[in-house]
Amino acid sequence: MKNLTDTELQELKSKAMDVLTYTRQQLLNRHPFVGHIALMLDLVPIRDNRCDTAATDGDKLYFDIDFLSRLSQEERVFVFGHEVWHCALTHLLRGESRDKMLWNVAADLEVNQLLESDGMVAPQMVLFPNLQNGHKSQFNFDSGLSAEEYYGLLCQNGAPSDGDGSGDAQGKSKRQSKSNPVQGQFDSHLSSGDFENAPVKAKSDKYGAKGQDADFAPSTFKSDKEKRDLAEKMRSAIVGAAQNYERMRGDVPGAFKKLVQSLLEPKMPWRELLASFMSSAFSDKCTWSVPNRRFAYSGTYLPSHANDALRIAVGIDTSGSCAQDCEKFLTELVGIAKSFCTYELHLVQCDTEVKSYELYNEENPLDPTSKAVEFQGFGGTRLHPIFEYLDAQEIEVDALVIFTDGECERFTADEKYSIPTLWAFTGNPKDDHDNIEFGTKLHIED
Repeated sequence: MKNLTDTELQELKSKAMDVLTYTRQQLLNRHPFVGHIALMLDLVPIRDNRCDTAATDGDKLYFDIDFLSRLSQEERVFVFGHEVWHCALTHLLRGESRDKMLWNVAADLEVNQLLESDGMVAPQMVLFPNLQNGHKSQFNFDSGLSAEEYYGLLCQNGAPSDGDGSGDAQGKSKRQSKSNPVQGQFDSHLSSGDFENAPVKAKSDKYGAKGQDADFAPSTFKSDKEKRDLAEKMRSAIVGAAQNYERMRGDVPGAFKKLVQSLLEPKMPWRELLASFMSSAFSDKCTWSVPNRRFAYSGTYLPSHANDALRIAVGIDTSGSCAQDCEKFLTELVGIAKSFCTYELHLVQCDTEVKSYELYNEENPLDPTSKAVEFQGFGGTRLHPIFEYLDAQEIEVDALVIFTDGECERFTADEKYSIPTLWAFTGNPKDDHDNIEFGTKLHIED
């Protein structure tokens, strides 16, 4: 078979680009949410022996010319949308150091459900988590999970080999990742270094022998800044798609609402949020004392000079339901405090009244893992005494952290203190704790 000349290859690429542009327009007309995101991505038709189907590096979409020609238009729309969602959901960044083959399967399981919920018709044998909706599936997983959750299930149960549902996640899956992909995977998710020192395989298609295409140049995104920039680009694309959809058609489809909400109001891991709060408190060069309520009418709160010590007051609700998480919380808090030059940790235990007070620092360290804190109280719950105690004792701190289940009296916005306050809740993470109207809130969850 005669090999293509450079001119013939460029003509083929031009025709393939016309097909891709038309498909993107179809996506925009029929599935405007994902179509709007697609406008943010570069399309690259290729003919390369390292990619036989479609691929993405998280920022660009690569399509093999021969593969593209063999798809029906409906299949092209699905494959195109599939690649777009891999980019939008930053699967290339979320994979981190996970087993590549298992992570690719997990990401496909997340993506294909989104496409189906948007009304796209999946080609035969595309990966789905279960047999629902008439799918042929190699798995028996719940629907609607994240890629991370599917990855955990795959690690527990093993990835199927040749469609028989068997496999060992630690051994067989790694052999599959080289030569025997799970049935239903038609694309590649390209991560940094995929082709470094990889052997070149001789391949051909209906046009002749395939070599390496200079246009096939996946980005590496190795630096933290590059990763942050890519994540922000995708976040902006999704939020923009939601705004465009609402403007043109009304409410965002239900399947995408949760995703958009998570981007508009991101949920940080509680440890990260705790560290951020304490760092922010320390960066303020003023140290605040809890103002005496008798002089609150003046609206004047005068800070004292800051020093190099981080000064944190910690109020512990000892009403009974918080004990199981308290050691975990205090251990994390002390670890963060020790990262500063010096620290003072004022620990106040309270149920309906203050039961104990202790000052911890480098000379008197708090280490809940080796010496358990002796909790006192276990009566009802009233947390105003914590503020009143700090006020009466004129204890100066950078911030106040209250550890509680939130089942306490109301704290209204008009009694907000000048001191930065963090409420660390244990218990039901779905509880909004509307009885507390000021301060930063976080839930202690694993």
